[in-house]
Amino acid sequence: NAIKHGIAVTTGGGELQIVAKRTPDALRLTVENPGYLGKSRAGHGVGLAYLRQGLVRVAGRFVLEQHGPTVRATLEIPQ
Repeated sequence: NAIKHGIAVTTGGGELQIVAKRTPDALRLTVENPGYLGKSRAGHGVGLAYLRQGLVRVAGRFVLEQHGPTVRATLEIPQ
């Protein structure tokens, strides 16, 4: 999603940053890419719905936020 909806539609592309961090209670994955939430119309919109549905089963958390010209997705999976 970061590449398809962010970098691919941003003039000049951009950088993709991926950070994985393990805490005593969870695994946290953070992905940042250039782009703006809600700008892309490509796709069918089911990817995030499937992700959220799967997280309900494991009491996980997913947050998608706009930070200036960057979109940050944070996924936490309990360990």
